[in-house]
Amino acid sequence: MSTVYTRLKRIIPAAWRGWIVRHGVGLSCFAAAVRTFLRARLTRRPLLLVGSHTAIYNSNAYYFLKHACRASWACVVGVADPKSNRIMLREGLPWVPKGGRMARSLAHRAKAVLGTARPITDIGPEVAGACQFLLYHGMPIKGIMKRDAKVPEEFPEIEHAIATSPLTADSMASSFGLPRERIACTGEPKTDGFVDVLRPDVRACLGGSFRRVVLYAPTHRDELLSRPGGSLTTVGIIESVVGSPQLREVLCRQQACMIVAPHPWMRNMIKAPIRPPFFFSVDLDMYTEHLMAAADVLVSDYSSVILDWLLLSRPLLLYCPDIEEYKRNRGFPYFDFEQLFERMIHRDLEALAAGLERNLTGQKPDPEMDKLKRLFHQYDAGGAAERVLKRLRGVLEQSVQK
Repeated sequence: MSTVYTRLKRIIPAAWRGWIVRHGVGLSCFAAAVRTFLRARLTRRPLLLVGSHTAIYNSNAYYFLKHACRASWACVVGVADPKSNRIMLREGLPWVPKGGRMARSLAHRAKAVLGTARPITDIGPEVAGACQFLLYHGMPIKGIMKRDAKVPEEFPEIEHAIATSPLTADSMASSFGLPRERIACTGEPKTDGFVDVLRPDVRACLGGSFRRVVLYAPTHRDELLSRPGGSLTTVGIIESVVGSPQLREVLCRQQACMIVAPHPWMRNMIKAPIRPPFFFSVDLDMYTEHLMAAADVLVSDYSSVILDWLLLSRPLLLYCPDIEEYKRNRGFPYFDFEQLFERMIHRDLEALAAGLERNLTGQKPDPEMDKLKRLFHQYDAGGAAERVLKRLRGVLEQSVQK
């Protein structure tokens, strides 16, 4: 191994060696990235690059790459932050480091690029000439992009995007200013994680004799984008839930536990101690989709995960103590949130505890859930990555014919 390393030092530029040391990339990770790079440079198939807007490669990017990397007609490669090296190596996924020479070189050759927020930033500016295909990381509930009343944004270079149903396709079209025919109703690749046969055993990892599992997954409230004020904050709401004696009593009485999975922006801001029957998702080191697949009940608010959850046909509770303020500041421009989800909304902890107890004791399924599922989803869980890949192939073939 030392001889191999000595030879590598002779052919690897000093800047690359510094990058390897600086980011703690092991020889095995570097070798895997080089193999991917060489295969992608030498292929005659269309090159597709897949980026993620988060440092940890996840959501639609991860599940699309996982299922599409074996496509026979294309060479599919992930472009990931160095924090994802361990994930990529463990999963055996083809990837190159974001921001490095390999990624920049491949970016100039890519026929199409896919990102979870904006491909041109999720991967790098060198991809500007490729077909821009958006795997946005959630279906709109609150205002996003052009429809975000607080921080409106426009990404005019994006050419195609995905959705889960005709309703969400209309929402995506209005948010990104795209013609309706450019929105593909494929479903989100991340929901393929609900049917992963090799997903981890969440209950075993919890190490307790819990009969039921509750997942609490709230969204953020723009704390990082605005000045602090007197309003409720995400951290304050989460800490009130974790510290609620009513919820703790319900969980203990029902032999249940609650996994707290905040939005990625907020995870480092939670300072309150989280003790059983409450657990912190960060400590479990699992993807949100695997936690959702293991949960019996979801508690959330205005997060897009509630639309993903509908595919599982399980009880949903929405804890929204700030709903009037949230509606004023961010808005629900696509549909009447309160009207559609009225039966699930709880405005204080007492009501939430009572609703949680009813659902943990095995009440009959709410027929409203099935109606919502049909409204927001054209397909059941599974196969979304394949449908995206099929749509993208059609787009590329059309561009060649023109």
